[in-house]
Amino acid sequence: MTMNLDALRWRDSATASACYEIKALAPALTNLLYDPVMPDRPLSVVLDWAEVAIAPGSMAAFELSHLRAVLPAMVTAYIASHTYQLEPAGRSGESDRLVLRDTGHGAVVARIMMLLTEIIAPAHGDEGREVGRASRSDLARALFRIIDRIKQQ
Repeated sequence: MTMNLDALRWRDSATASACYEIKALAPALTNLLYDPVMPDRPLSVVLDWAEVAIAPGSMAAFELSHLRAVLPAMVTAYIASHTYQLEPAGRSGESDRLVLRDTGHGAVVARIMMLLTEIIAPAHGDEGREVGRASRSDLARALFRIIDRIKQQ
């Protein structure tokens, strides 16, 4: 589905707000350069996307091709931006809890990811919704893998 992306920012107040907030937050993604565990390829994808996102008057960062590339890289950035600890269940019937500690820029990455998944469906319909769903599934799988690794230690 092709959409006039310049019209996206005026689609509704929530979408407009999300677009402007992403453009304001995107420069902070350069802090990922200082993350010692962030892999080079996803870092490059995120930084290239951020450059497009902050370009004055540009809405190209919200094209589906850009979002397909950046959302998986943002999942990697989110995982790299935290340390993890598994807390045992407190009461019977509860499961263990994964505690995430932000290492400095995880909150920005999380906020941008959330805003992107809010924008992608109105901008790109079912195809966009599927890309957003896939990124959330990737994040959930990554967190479950972390839980498994911690339990194996």
